[in-house]
Amino acid sequence: MKTMFVLLIVLVIASAASGQTAVALRTTDEILVSSVADCRDEFDLENKRILFNIDATTTRQLYNLHQCLDVPIGIVFTTGVRQNHFRFTPSSQTARGVLDSIIAVAPYYRWEIENGVINLLLAHDSPPLLDYRLPDFDMKNASTRSILDSLENNSAVRKRATELGFEGPQSYSLFIGFIDTRRYNFTCRDCSVRDILNGISRLDGSSWMYAEYVDNAQKKYRFGFFTSLYAGD
Repeated sequence: MKTMFVLLIVLVIASAASGQTAVALRTTDEILVSSVADCRDEFDLENKRILFNIDATTTRQLYNLHQCLDVPIGIVFTTGVRQNHFRFTPSSQTARGVLDSIIAVAPYYRWEIENGVINLLLAHDSPPLLDYRLPDFDMKNASTRSILDSLENNSAVRKRATELGFEGPQSYSLFIGFIDTRRYNFTCRDCSVRDILNGISRLDGSSWMYAEYVDNAQKKYRFGFFTSLYAGD
């Protein structure tokens, strides 16, 4: 897990302060019926089609969907999620078909769409720390990175993590994707940690991940945010 992330800072996004959602949110139904039939890879010089009937990792399939539809993603990492390959065969060229193709080969996952953010969650045994609820969480005129830092350093979240036997979170030292320097007002009442992560994604279109692992016989956890949801191969 220590080598999970690669440093790839591409661009700094600068703009005036804003307290509004920066991305256009779509309803669950709008996302699910969205066609993926002719999506193009904007990062490929030949602008090749993005294919979903492929042999790939779960994170690659999700990354392709994120890139195709420009929809933020949240994922709970499992062992081998960025290494294990599957043969994905969507039943339709829609977002629903792609999401169902993941569940078909990885039934330990389930998908949800939370107010415009696609979540790939564990089918059973949801991480208790992600489900932990805070009575209120407020940030004013803050960058998304500052909001995440505040969540990671929240005393109640850390206390709950300790109760669950965790050391951490692991130091957040590497970042993949764009740096958003815009400022936001963020308010959430009676929200779970996952609600807050999804809320941050709604602000700037980024994607989040959550991982639990053992390092030197110590249980640890980690939050991560990526504008591009780095997928690996």
